Amino acid sequence: KVLGSQHVLVANTKNNIAGIYLKQGKCEEALQCYNEALEVKHKVLGQDHADVANTIENIGVIFAQQGKYDLSLSKLQEALDIRIMALGADHVDVSSTQYKMALVYEEKGDAKTALAL
Repeated sequence: KVLGSQHVLVANTKNNIAGIYLKQGKCEEALQCYNEALEVKHKVLGQDHADVANTIENIGVIFAQQGKYDLSLSKLQEALDIRIMALGADHVDVSSTQYKMALVYEEKGDAKTALAL
């Protein structure tokens, strides 16, 4: 109650709780927490903040684990675009997102696209 539900620290806590759910194999609960965190981060930080990209990437990872590869790639691409804009193309977080995208393409059986990343 001290910070209010629309504070970035509350969003970060929801993000962390989502990570715990994910480690427990509770993908739907994790996804709900990530989406709640994302909603707050969008309002507080804006659409193009690197921390917003982190949460979007986490959502993309869940979709990949669920076998929803097209949804996963969409979220990962969104996170990649934000990271390039916010951090620059040479930032390590950009490479991390590209790597995750490559893994999803590999799971889809598209090794050519995976290698191109």
